[in-house]
Amino acid sequence: MALIMAIALLLVNVKVWWEIPPASSPPVSSYRLCTGPTSGQHPSCVDIDPGTSEVIAGNQVLSATRQLDLSSPVYLALRAVNSMGESAESSELTLGKPAAPILSGAAASM
Repeated sequence: MALIMAIALLLVNVKVWWEIPPASSPPVSSYRLCTGPTSGQHPSCVDIDPGTSEVIAGNQVLSATRQLDLSSPVYLALRAVNSMGESAESSELTLGKPAAPILSGAAASM
């Protein structure tokens, strides 16, 4: 008897847009869109050239498209990069299937 393991993937192209802030000094040389499987940890990053912006509804915006497996949660954050280094991460965006809730205390014993 053979044991067969199946892994369900839900690969989708996800496009994220963000508004470009006013000019900074030194200027932003790129943005990093970072993803990870755990909240607060985003080890996989791609650089986005700020020269590829577009105007949507009167706002100058950048966008990036990534293929992500959304069969489990994926956490995204954005960083700005200039000659002085990287900025702190933006607010985190969560995509994908949420994790099952964990019951504790009285609720777990019902």
